Amino acid sequence: MLRMLVWSVREAQNNSHVYALDHNAGLANHIGALFDSGRDCDFDIMVSLYTRQINITVSSAQCIHKMASDWSLRQLQEAAGRLFTWLLPEDASFQTQISLYEHSICTGDPVLHETCLHYLAWNCESLSRSPTWTGLGLGTLKALLARSEVVVPDDAFLLKGLEDWVLDQGNSSTHEDQVALLDYIPFAMIAAEDLFNLKAKSKLYMDQLERYNAGMLPGFQFNALPFRMLFGNLLHK
Repeated sequence: MLRMLVWSVREAQNNSHVYALDHNAGLANHIGALFDSGRDCDFDIMVSLYTRQINITVSSAQCIHKMASDWSLRQLQEAAGRLFTWLLPEDASFQTQISLYEHSICTGDPVLHETCLHYLAWNCESLSRSPTWTGLGLGTLKALLARSEVVVPDDAFLLKGLEDWVLDQGNSSTHEDQVALLDYIPFAMIAAEDLFNLKAKSKLYMDQLERYNAGMLPGFQFNALPFRMLFGNLLHK
């Protein structure tokens, strides 16, 4: 059974983070099987396992985690999963974070799953501004919007990001999918000015008129619209 002894963090010469894991266990049989199969991880990683030290970088983390999952090396899998907390910020494109989140679902790793979702929620503003945003799967976006710790400038910003995602999906986004996503938006927390401007600015408003109006009504109940906007609207009419 794998027994973790020492975790250390050091800086490599190229300034990318390398996380070293020392362990003490009989992995010879597993290493031999991996070497014979020629799959999962490359020879360098197998040598690292055999010499009882694993250097985990962004590029090798998912491979090591998958190997640990495939070979039921639960302690190594959990330890590698915990290291992702430090590895995740290294990719500003968010492609690695999304890939690891999807990987956590495939491997059934709750620690990695929670780590990835928490990171994405805390960095939702940057994620929504990245090209990766519109490439998110429907399930991933729902899981993210369901989080209570999503960090964005305000809920109008979040609604705009959701609309951008829906519009980018084209016909692949069904009416039911859109309604389900809009249900995650707390319209009551959106400023009255932003709610008032949705009809003119939202490209999704007319397609989801019923859902928007249902959300906007309690929003206006909790947020007062400035008199200047009401007066201006009366003059316009």
